[in-house]
This record gives sequence, structure tokens and C-alpha cells, in this order.
Amino acid sequence: MQTSWIVHGATEEWALKILESQGAQALEEKIKADLATHAALGKALLHPAYQPPVPPPNSAG
Repeated sequence: MQTSWIVHGATEEWALKILESQGAQALEEKIKADLATHAALGKALLHPAYQPPVPPPNSAG
């Protein structure tokens, strides 16, 4: 089975464990779910209402 997906945080070992224990269909579903999660996170971070955390002031001065 060859795939062109790249999933953030996924390792080859992770993918092989799922593939061997649950099969290709389960691996495909998990990858699609991960991609959907990353897409939703990306949209949230790009939303104009998102306020990134402000780092504490540098007290080394």
C-alpha cells in the first residue's frame, strides 16, 4: 500500500502498528480524522478573533 499523506505528529511506527493490527481502512480513517483536526486547528488559528498568547515581559534587563 502506498500513500501520499503526511500527518503531523504521526510516525512510521504509529502507522505500521495501526496497519498491522487494524488494517488499511482503519489507518485511512485515522489519517483522515487527523487531517480534519489539523484543518480545524489551522482555521481557528487564522480566525481574526484568535488572540495569540502574549509572552511574559523579559525581566532580564
